[in-house]
Amino acid sequence: MKAMKNTLLLAAVAAGLATVGVANAGTITGTLNLPPVSSSGSPINLSAGAADWTYYGLTGDTSQDTKSGGPNSFSAPSSTGQGQGTDSQDYISFTGGTPNSSATASQNFALGYGAGQTISFTQTLLAPTETLNIYLVSYDAQSNISATLSSGGSFTDNAAVLPYNPQGDDPNNNGAGHGYGLLTLNVSGATGDILTFSDTTVNAGAYDNVGIQAASVSTAAVPEPASLALLGAGALGLLLIGRKRSTT
Repeated sequence: MKAMKNTLLLAAVAAGLATVGVANAGTITGTLNLPPVSSSGSPINLSAGAADWTYYGLTGDTSQDTKSGGPNSFSAPSSTGQGQGTDSQDYISFTGGTPNSSATASQNFALGYGAGQTISFTQTLLAPTETLNIYLVSYDAQSNISATLSSGGSFTDNAAVLPYNPQGDDPNNNGAGHGYGLLTLNVSGATGDILTFSDTTVNAGAYDNVGIQAASVSTAAVPEPASLALLGAGALGLLLIGRKRSTT
């Protein structure tokens, strides 16, 4: 019985150390959902509880507001056919920002204007596990959505139709009118990995565009690889001490 317990403990330690070896392999999963219901009197609070956040297009085509004092994990928006929209139906507020300290129920956003145009940004992982929320806008276009991680993970959603159409101008649900959506990405990788996000117009009409209004990130505390290795080494040491005592 004692030999069996020792064998099981060794197997558990080996499994833990093996996990360390693959801890940095990147993965991304995503879902495109309806955004939270918001209005001018009841806006979405972008900065509440977020480890980091960014707002795009508040004051111009490429303007960016971020969390004051860092950690500055989001890049500025990059866009082909860049422009600024002012009529998003997601009303978003923030406080504690820079260069603008706050915004109230803003409907502005940064966009890529024209067929085949792309808007993108990067985000540096703050922890091995993150949840990233991205507020998307479109008009008269579908979206080719892509997220890739420098350590290898990826997510794509091609010809996506943003699901929220409050103006009712897309009765066939094909992206012909105004669209809004909240993309949630669950990301696993290594702290410092670079996530690259892009949204490209496809199946577009005459006044087509895709835009990004804002993004926020939350993190989950998980053991770093070095911590896992230390735990495994400690367990192995205890096992060896127990064996030594049993043979003396």
